[in-house]
Amino acid sequence: MDDFRNMFGKITQNITKTSTGVLKSVKLSVNLANEEDKLKSIYYEIGRKVHEIYAYGGTLGTFFDEKYLEITESEKRIKELKEQIENSKGTKLCPNCSRSISDSAVFCPKCGHKLTFEESKTETPAAEIKPEIKPENKQEIKIEPTPVDIEEKPENLANSDIKTCSACGHLNSSSDRFCLACGRNL
Repeated sequence: MDDFRNMFGKITQNITKTSTGVLKSVKLSVNLANEEDKLKSIYYEIGRKVHEIYAYGGTLGTFFDEKYLEITESEKRIKELKEQIENSKGTKLCPNCSRSISDSAVFCPKCGHKLTFEESKTETPAAEIKPEIKPENKQEIKIEPTPVDIEEKPENLANSDIKTCSACGHLNSSSDRFCLACGRNL
């Protein structure tokens, strides 16, 4: 009976954790939609004002400076919300093509963009950073690519098309054009 209670308790904890993550993602998506609607409203207001100004022979002034500031703030908030949504899903956006990619990817599978250290700071553990001493006594840090999990589990891969990188042997999704681990063309 205790085993049943323990199992039921674990199941309840997993459900609670999953529903909390879904709720957070939904809230972020609603905030994102609201911010995008606000931006559209500002664009509409600007267009209407420009039309009125030109219709009556007026000139442009401080109104547009204020609206530009509102637009840049709204665009910044939209970017932050998108990043928060990606973080809550355990993914991130490629800074080059904006595709949602694995948080541990070293290269974008769509465009092949290599993530800089700042863009990929969470995916390379410190143990994998190996210093290499050069003859001039200068030290260069070499970052080795880490294996990346693709969205499907290995037991489900037998029935789906996967691409194995010829350079590093990493398993990639069939839709990937570049290896997630080493960035080579697939």
